Amino acid sequence: MKKKNTLFLLLITAVLILSACAGHVPGPKLILNGKRLNVYTAHYNVTEKCAEIPLTAFLKSIGAEYADSPANAYGTQCYSFMGKHYIVVGELHLFMLEEDYWAFLDELEAEEKTLSQKTAAGHGLLPGKNPEGQMELWVDHVSLMNALKKSGVDITIISNYSTQTITVTLPEQDGQ
Repeated sequence: MKKKNTLFLLLITAVLILSACAGHVPGPKLILNGKRLNVYTAHYNVTEKCAEIPLTAFLKSIGAEYADSPANAYGTQCYSFMGKHYIVVGELHLFMLEEDYWAFLDELEAEEKTLSQKTAAGHGLLPGKNPEGQMELWVDHVSLMNALKKSGVDITIISNYSTQTITVTLPEQDGQ
């Protein structure tokens, strides 16, 4: 009986080790131009209606890079993507082109206002707002695709609930 228990424990241990070594990453698959990306997607959520996407993680996964900008500060980041610079202020649910961000700040200053949830509402490329205090900006895939298209990026983002896949199509860039 001891031999059977020992053999069973060894078998279970081997299965667990092989599972851990297989590199399975939980979450949906993120596919860019037909190639599955090896990125952490456990925080993404693909439902029957849409994919809920963490904006900055998604941008980095599809090639955006953190960009040096005087706008970079606590809670505010600048990303370079497809030849454009975008500002992300997650707490205010603000995602906009960098030049539009500076113009918006100048407008607020002229009106003797400051950047806040109230003044940021309705500005930028994305509709809606984030739950208060949330630093990561979450967006559905259709709103994100439309926002990027509005800014001049030729992009398609499709989610598939049955295969738990988010498929992104972008024009090829030099070095891709």
